[in-house]
Amino acid sequence: MQKRNDKPRFARARKGQVLGALLICVALCASSSARAAVYRCVGENGVNTYGDRPCAPTESENQAQTRAAASSDAEPQLNSLKAKKVARVLDLLRAAPSEPETFLLQRTVDDAAPDLVQALDPDNARWTPANAKWHSVLEFVKADLRRDVQTALRRSASDIARMTAQQFAARANEADLDTVLAFLESGDGARYRALESELRHIVYDALDSLLAQEPIPEETPTSATLRRRLDLLSLTLDYRIVQDGGGPPPSDLYPGSAAVAAYSARHDGLALDALIDEYEPFLPHFHAFTDSPTAKQLFRALEPAMRTYRALSSAETTNFAATELEKYYPRWRAVYGPPTKSSVRTALMIRGRMVVISQTTQMTINAAGSPEGMAIACEQREDNQYQNTHRSTTDNNAQAAALRAIQARCRLEQRLPPL
Repeated sequence: MQKRNDKPRFARARKGQVLGALLICVALCASSSARAAVYRCVGENGVNTYGDRPCAPTESENQAQTRAAASSDAEPQLNSLKAKKVARVLDLLRAAPSEPETFLLQRTVDDAAPDLVQALDPDNARWTPANAKWHSVLEFVKADLRRDVQTALRRSASDIARMTAQQFAARANEADLDTVLAFLESGDGARYRALESELRHIVYDALDSLLAQEPIPEETPTSATLRRRLDLLSLTLDYRIVQDGGGPPPSDLYPGSAAVAAYSARHDGLALDALIDEYEPFLPHFHAFTDSPTAKQLFRALEPAMRTYRALSSAETTNFAATELEKYYPRWRAVYGPPTKSSVRTALMIRGRMVVISQTTQMTINAAGSPEGMAIACEQREDNQYQNTHRSTTDNNAQAAALRAIQARCRLEQRLPPL
């Protein structure tokens, strides 16, 4: 189940078994006086079925419910004090936040957007980040995703955090938790957490740049400089879990992998050097913590829980992307531009899962003259005017509400349904 806004993203390799089945029931039409509801059910293979009854649970969903019930029954047996310590460790490390933070929200948008942009013209071999129009369409798609992502993730974040904490608590030693908490809540621990937060942004930025095949800045650091940078990167939580957790990383292109660390050491050298200068007096204390037997035991206990967290978060990102594509498909196609007739049934791959988009009407979309295109032009024009007259605003909620009101008004003028 979040950072930079401007760089292109490629879909990244994703591994890990998603716990539970994806089953979505949507009442497409429900009128108590005229006709019965029609339900669209999406199975594990991504195939839609339609009927007048709610979707029946699949076998894997029944198994997931059984596991959830077992976990729920077991939860009261956990030492409540130990559970609080586990939650505190996860919160201090920002490992599994129960409320989606800005970094997580932005990561979700950055992960989902490239696949959604690609899905606008999946059969066009030239529709890639090398296309001159790709970046403008990508930013337009991201703007829509940002409006919805917090609400979408908030529904699942607390549940994912709870499941992660349960797995961690089942493996963690309470004495180790006490020792780790004593460090994390100390002065050195606060500085370590601040450095960890800075490094996390740098490493994920480096991963995005590596996946986008961006060139490394021209620099010829000495071997000693590279060692210092890699030594700093070895302090990150992702790196320590890979090294000490006992399990292989999901892929070579993973934030905790040696390949990403080596790339970041060259790609983000100046930023890493600045952090080394800032934190140099405290680095021995940080290494004493991460290299201690207690910390290593903690990382081993945390590794399976973080695998669960990543799998569940990846599933939520997939669900979010599929929902957004169905919601915004005509609008994004209008921005993309080339006229096209929407098919009655379109199958697309979104983050490795088949998603079927059903269009009930046929229409020709073009950015210049269609209602969608005219509504978008109106929205962009009024958004720019709003931004110019509210440059100093700090109320994000008020700004989001104003932009949504502009969007609704522009769509109403073109007799389009609200989004």
